[in-house]
Order: sequence, then C-alpha cells, then structure tokens
Amino acid sequence: MLLQLVGRLFGYAPHVPSTSVEVQRRQSVRLQCSLPAECVIGSARVCVDIIDVSDGGVRLEVPVAVTVNTTVSIRYVGRLRTNCAISTVRGRVTWVHRVGDAFHAGILFDDEPHTLAASWVLMILRRLHNAARLADDRKQIRVATDLEAGLRMAQLAGDESKPFRPGRILDLSAGGALFEGATYAPLNSSVQLQIVKPSLCLPAIIVRRPGPSPMPWKLGLRFDTLSDGERQELESLLTELLGQWRTRIPRRTTRL
Repeated sequence: MLLQLVGRLFGYAPHVPSTSVEVQRRQSVRLQCSLPAECVIGSARVCVDIIDVSDGGVRLEVPVAVTVNTTVSIRYVGRLRTNCAISTVRGRVTWVHRVGDAFHAGILFDDEPHTLAASWVLMILRRLHNAARLADDRKQIRVATDLEAGLRMAQLAGDESKPFRPGRILDLSAGGALFEGATYAPLNSSVQLQIVKPSLCLPAIIVRRPGPSPMPWKLGLRFDTLSDGERQELESLLTELLGQWRTRIPRRTTRL
C-alpha cells in the first residue's frame, strides 16, 4: 500500500490488517489538511477542499450534494504542485454528511497503489507527514535565516498609509522569530510580521527587546493565535528552510 511506501521513506512501519482492501484503506491513518482541489462529479466540475487524506482516500468539502457510490475524479490545484506523472485520481463516494451550507463526502480511491504513488497523493502525504513529524521539534529548533521581512503594530492592520517597517528575520521557528530592523516597540505589543518571500503575514507578540542601543534593533517575537492556514504555511516554509540548511552541510567522504 501507499502508506507503506511513505513509511519506508520516513522510517516507520504502519500496521495494516490482513483483511479486504476496502477495510485496509478505511483503517489507514488520515492526515488533516485544508487543500484546494477540482472534482468532477458526473458531468459537473466543482471546486472542493481536501479536509483529510490517506493512502486509501480523502474527505472532501463539496458545495453540492453528492450520491453515495458516485464515481468522481479529483485533481489537486494548490501551490504545492509538482511534476506528478498522474494529475487526477479516481474514487467513489462512500458517505455524505451535510455540514452547514456545504457537504462532507468520504471518497475511497479506486486507483491502484502504484497509480496513486505516481500522483499528487504521495506528494501530499509526504509533505503532511513531514510537517507532523517535525512540528514538536520546531518548537525548540530555530532555523537561522536571512529572510526579508517587515514589522508593524497590529492596530495598523488594513491602513495602507502605515506600511511595514523593513528588516530581516535572523532565525525562525514554529513558535516565533528573531527580527532585526528599525522598529522599537514596548514588550507585549501585538505586531504583524510580514515575510516577503514567500508572502506570509503572521500575528505575533514582542517578548524580548534590547536595552537602549544603536539601530538595527533585535526583537524576539512569539507567534500569537495562528490560524490553521497560517500554521500550515509556516510549517511548509520551515520544511523548506531546514532542507536548504541540510544541503549546506558538507558530506564526509571516505577514501577506500
């Protein structure tokens, strides 16, 4: 199964019961997410959100009612897209629940594991698993960076006449950042940290600042009440930064 392939990539061996394929897939580990996709249901093409995903299927939020046992095809359209050999996967609806003005639908993949492994499904599972595995470590690990960024007081949000004051991020973690720039604000002030590339704006609180000293000042920031989307974007950025940092470590070679 696809989850076993992901397990080999990340060093764990998931337990898969020796029952029918459908039961195996239903008992797969499901990873929560919020990712955009396009779904063809009969003759209709609709925009949907992927709410969770496993090697056996996905849970979708769809704007229209769907019927159990309907065959669908799903194409991921988010910005994490890579050059997958297969862009669309097939499945069928196994259950439907109304949630507010939308519907949640459980989709069981019909494609074979080798087909799913060549599609966006494996890429998404790898990204989500990597983010989940590193989430706790990132609370302690701070990645050294030189990211261009800006800072402004939170109460100025939405006021285009009060731009972000430029600076840079010296280190970054899932819990906060060290910002260097021309901004000097009281402790416990609520601020917005704007990362230029990739474009990401995060709410934060100043938890550390220097005493009187020449500019630029270094401010310790703690991220405050991040949304699920902001946290996912931050974890994706940290994964990328950690990958860049690891590639800069010289490899030891052994002469035979």
